[in-house]
Amino acid sequence: MTQLERAARALAKVQKGTDDWESLDEQLQQTLKDQVRAVLEAIRIPSYIQTRAGQHTADLITETRTSSVWQTMVDVILTEVDVILTEQN
Repeated sequence: MTQLERAARALAKVQKGTDDWESLDEQLQQTLKDQVRAVLEAIRIPSYIQTRAGQHTADLITETRTSSVWQTMVDVILTEVDVILTEQN
């Protein structure tokens, strides 16, 4: 399940009061995904406060880099790509 789908399921639960994604018709599922996508697109560009907070947590990261990391993370959700990071020994 992608992050976008996970968020759409959460939205459905808030709107319907139950977690019954599979019982929703495909059109409603798509509508919920579209609503989540609209929210993510609206917050894709981080605010100054967000980038400063991100920079504060990692002193070596510049404000520009923090913004880029945030945008990349949101872009991954918007493109519905699940990325699995593995630690290499």
